[in-house]
Amino acid sequence: QAQGERGLLSLDPNFAPTAADAVVMQLWEIKRDLVGLRRPDLAVHADRLFTRYHRALDVLDDKFDAREVTHERARGLVGEVAQEAAAGLGAMLALVQGSAGLDADFVRERLTREAARLGATERDALQRRLAIADETERRLADIAAGNEAALTALDDVAVAVARIDTGRAQGGGAGNMEQALQELRRFAE
Repeated sequence: QAQGERGLLSLDPNFAPTAADAVVMQLWEIKRDLVGLRRPDLAVHADRLFTRYHRALDVLDDKFDAREVTHERARGLVGEVAQEAAAGLGAMLALVQGSAGLDADFVRERLTREAARLGATERDALQRRLAIADETERRLADIAAGNEAALTALDDVAVAVARIDTGRAQGGGAGNMEQALQELRRFAE
């Protein structure tokens, strides 16, 4: 699903980005490490967050003068939300690193192929190892689900800021921006 997302910017795990802030560097390091651990399915989450973060900052820079308080406040909140989501990706990386030596497919194969020859102790150990792998994957999915909310908050801000000029004529631009900033504040806390 995520790999097919249109318009996704991609961090190259082989080359550190130039002129990158701390959030982007953290995302690049996480992606590089996840790719190295053969988890491109998780590495794409770094690209998804990088895309939202980059777009939110671009829209803010386009709509506001960098000296404006609104610009500074919104940029700070975008950064906080992105850092929090990047921390979630870091937690995912730690889980993957902790379970790197666990080959769930091999364990399943052994349980199936050698079922008759396995003693109770060995079978229990293999089943426990499989349970650890399954629990790790569930935890990874939980973290990814939590990060979806952060991605949505960044999308909300980018859209609300982009609509400010047209929103004035429709009477909702400033309110949409304030609502989006409140959503960011919620995530930052």
